[in-house]
Amino acid sequence: MAKRRAKSQPQVVPGPVLPPAPPPRKVRSPVWLRVLFSVIIVSACVVLVTWLGQLASQQLGQRHRYRVPLDSVQFDFPSHLNRQSFLAEVRYVSGLQDTIDTADQNINTVLKAGFEKHPWVEQFDHVEVQATGEVRLQLRFRTPQLAILWRRDGENETRALDHLGVLLPPDASTTNLPLLLNERGIHSAEAGQVWPEAEVLRAVQLSKSYPVRTISRTKLGWSLVETSGKTLTIYTP
Repeated sequence: MAKRRAKSQPQVVPGPVLPPAPPPRKVRSPVWLRVLFSVIIVSACVVLVTWLGQLASQQLGQRHRYRVPLDSVQFDFPSHLNRQSFLAEVRYVSGLQDTIDTADQNINTVLKAGFEKHPWVEQFDHVEVQATGEVRLQLRFRTPQLAILWRRDGENETRALDHLGVLLPPDASTTNLPLLLNERGIHSAEAGQVWPEAEVLRAVQLSKSYPVRTISRTKLGWSLVETSGKTLTIYTP
């Protein structure tokens, strides 16, 4: 049996060898064009910085326009104090700044926290900013309700409490107030704070309920001498 002849493979003829491509040429712009481009960039930066500075200055000026001195704010004050003395005391106990920002959304909160730290201020209602820029505060002040005898550090004091039992400053008048005859001997109590004894707070309540001159705590309850001179005994705590 005859052997099959292997098929011959076609021969590949090599093509011509091409030379390597030349490196890309760098296109250099003219010197004058580069200088012009740099000048444009620098000028744009200068204009931008100037514009931002003017904008910031305008905004700062507008903010200053809404700042008013605290001295110019209108408010009532306790009758036994003058305006400047009362404001000086508010600043001392609260740390309020010399000016306020009427555009501040928190102005009511800031002023409320500041003025209510003064022991004569019972409540800060609100702040009114008029179209003219005038600022007025609505305040309510404490009224003396009961006088107490307080002995501390070897000294005797007669001090006033308001209708909530809050101790008033030493300058509060106790003239014609109902007097609690039971002397108090606690070492410390702060003006503007509620008196820390339940017995005294009960006496405050009694002074609001009855027209009395004196109140005293007894073993049986309370003895009240009314303004008419009549004595009333209350057999309750």
